[in-house]
Amino acid sequence: MNGQVGTFVAAGHPPTPPSISPGAKIHGQDGGLSVFASVRPRLFGIAYRMLGSAAEAEDVMQDVWLRWQSVNRSTVENPPAYLTTTTTRLCINLVQSAQTRHET
Repeated sequence: MNGQVGTFVAAGHPPTPPSISPGAKIHGQDGGLSVFASVRPRLFGIAYRMLGSAAEAEDVMQDVWLRWQSVNRSTVENPPAYLTTTTTRLCINLVQSAQTRHET
């Protein structure tokens, strides 16, 4: 596919998220990228199903990545669970704030 990300959306399926190379290094260290990259497709799918928008799901992925970079990862016992919980909570907050804006 020449490095291009597919955007075809089959009925009920989220678009393919951009890939992150699991072997990528940040300044010679992993920087938590391998864990994030391994669960990112699942996180994107959760966000897409909760929000119904690929653009909003991508925004949540960026927020999750930034939070993952700021957390002391040595204290996280189960990184995939932490990332899933963070994704879910950010989506819930986004949906609730959208509902509040529509009510006012």
